[in-house]
Amino acid sequence: MSIKTILPLVVGLLMAAPLAAQDAKSECPKRPAKAGRAKNMARKWFDKGGKLSKEARLEDSLDAFLCSQKMRGHENTVFNIAQISKLIDDKRSTLKRLRQFREQNPNVDSAAEIDKLISELEDELGEGPPEPVVDEESLFGEDEPEPEPDEPARSKLDRRTISYILLGSAGATLVISTALQAAAGVNKNKAADATEWNTFTDKRDKMKGYQVGALIGFITTGALAGVGLYLLLTDDREAESDDEDEVTLSLVPTPAGLVLKGSF
Repeated sequence: MSIKTILPLVVGLLMAAPLAAQDAKSECPKRPAKAGRAKNMARKWFDKGGKLSKEARLEDSLDAFLCSQKMRGHENTVFNIAQISKLIDDKRSTLKRLRQFREQNPNVDSAAEIDKLISELEDELGEGPPEPVVDEESLFGEDEPEPEPDEPARSKLDRRTISYILLGSAGATLVISTALQAAAGVNKNKAADATEWNTFTDKRDKMKGYQVGALIGFITTGALAGVGLYLLLTDDREAESDDEDEVTLSLVPTPAGLVLKGSF
């Protein structure tokens, strides 16, 4: 097997390892304290809700949209919550989900719209609002955000910078290795055309030296590229921005009806 065949396999295996370790968490987490991270999580759960609705997994889709609304309120998310709630056959389960969400998130955005959904379901089922439960532990626990862990002091070369340096070094060693391989080919041809023994042995030895150097270079390239890609792909820093994003709207037909989509 040639070097050109082995190198892509080595790099592919190194790239697959960190990707295989990634696993999506299904339970709705606490809302991050930083607005940028909360917005990113809202987008992820919104997209997950849309995917689940296309699979006709309506209860799971409702939970995902509620989680997105918890992270960051959005009018599109409220629309989806209303649409999915009307399509779920088990109205009592839907009412229970919405009540639990409002109890745990009393200050959530668009609370009035969600309360209206709850009231409509109560009227449809002939149920009145539940008796308020006084719980001293939860009186002041209004959607407390998850505290951010103290970030360790970053060195001048952080994880992402190091990954870029490694990938750049991999590119440089690849160029050098390719040049050495080309030089080995040139000396191989000169050795084949040699008419004197001394010239033949000289070109043959140079060819072998260049081949060894090229092999070491290709292995080094694969190692540098693999480590660089691993560091880059496992860098969990998320862009944080509090700027308002433009919302792109589109109606997408799904088994659960029409679901309004948008960006955060």
